[in-house]
Amino acid sequence: NKTSSKNFRITRVNSDYAPLSSLGKILNISWITPQMCVLFLSSMSEKRRFIDRLTSSIDNLHLNRVHRYEKLLRQRNKILIQPNFDHTWLDTIETQISELSIAITARRLDLIEELENLYLTEIKNSSSTEHFPTARIVISGKIESLLIEKPAAEVEEHIKSELKNSRNNNELFTPGPNNASIDIFNKKNNKNLDMSSTGEQKLLLISIILSHARMLRNKFNMAPILL
Repeated sequence: NKTSSKNFRITRVNSDYAPLSSLGKILNISWITPQMCVLFLSSMSEKRRFIDRLTSSIDNLHLNRVHRYEKLLRQRNKILIQPNFDHTWLDTIETQISELSIAITARRLDLIEELENLYLTEIKNSSSTEHFPTARIVISGKIESLLIEKPAAEVEEHIKSELKNSRNNNELFTPGPNNASIDIFNKKNNKNLDMSSTGEQKLLLISIILSHARMLRNKFNMAPILL
């Protein structure tokens, strides 16, 4: 349904109206569409969006964090173009951006770890399938590297410092989940999907969606609806 006064989608849960996003608290839905078959040839932002959708299945607040993060970045950019901006307000925004950067990155890495654990468990139990090649997803970026070496609180302070240093030069690179690179490999031959045939890319896409569905079944004891 779509309300006439506001431009957002709603649903009914036990006869009560609720935002469409509330369905994520009740069930998981995953899908494959023809448009997704060109995912591996699309921009890095599309790949990040794909990973974020999968991540939202294990944390229904994840997409809200991503949207808040993007909104805060836009607010920061608007403030920076003003001749005399409020430094205190900018400090507050940059603190929130830093906190969200850690939360978003950490949840993405949790997803990758969950999928890898599923693969290792299936190998150990000899329950893996040969029908689809297994995918290995790698997320790389400055925050991802820092989180391996340092506590999250220290990385958060590092991000705040870089944001503050870039105020006078907004073209400076600042670490954030919006700059993360995502590479997907075929585990069998370690080939990057960017270098693979269209058919192989489609197989890996289906493999990721099916692995994700099995992961959710194991994690929540309920298989998702797969479209």
